[in-house]
Amino acid sequence: MAHRSFSAFAAVVVLSTAAAAQPEIGLGADVVSRYVWRGYDFGQSASIQPSLSVTSGGFEGGAWGSYALTSAGANELDLYASYTAGVLTVGVTDYYFPSAPPDLGVTSGSDYFNFDDGGNGAHYIEPFVGVSVGDLSFTLATVVYNDPTFSTYVEAAYGFEVSGTSLGIALGSVVALDPVAGSPGSAFYGTSKDATVTNIALSASRDVPITSSFTLPVFGSYVINPETERAFLLFGFSL
Repeated sequence: MAHRSFSAFAAVVVLSTAAAAQPEIGLGADVVSRYVWRGYDFGQSASIQPSLSVTSGGFEGGAWGSYALTSAGANELDLYASYTAGVLTVGVTDYYFPSAPPDLGVTSGSDYFNFDDGGNGAHYIEPFVGVSVGDLSFTLATVVYNDPTFSTYVEAAYGFEVSGTSLGIALGSVVALDPVAGSPGSAFYGTSKDATVTNIALSASRDVPITSSFTLPVFGSYVINPETERAFLLFGFSL
């Protein structure tokens, strides 16, 4: 893959910088009733989602995965690196899908070392930029490798708190920047239009006291995807 060396270089920069500045190591996992990402259902299964990260200053790099708890579910393994300065975050994600839902347009089950381009490889490279101003946040992410349509996800979100519960609302849309002639829509997300709303979400999270010294972070979301005409009510907790 042409971008493999870039991803490796970004990870080395993050890890080297972190090592020089006393990095923080993050290790954890979420357990979710259903994995829904940007409005898309991954495999109609509960999933466990482990993560490993290294942070130092504004740098963060790591790995994140999602593994279905049933054989019918979908799996995912990502590498990422990002840098945050003030209100701005820039980064890149390498997506790999050992298995994926059929309505998503990605290649799954491929050899991990298949770095082909053009929609046939096992890896998808997505640079992203995020801006957070107070309780408002905006995200722009484009798949620039292994997706001939250059699928772009744009999201605006607003967070607030009510009675000790953190709430958030989000609106996300997919745009195919270079749709294939005669086949409108995003190849990566499998949309039927060049631009369409895929994610309308209301989320909530709070810490539930279990003992005098331990609380369990729990979260939930109500998600509507107008593109697929599906809705989801989700629950999860973090370990």
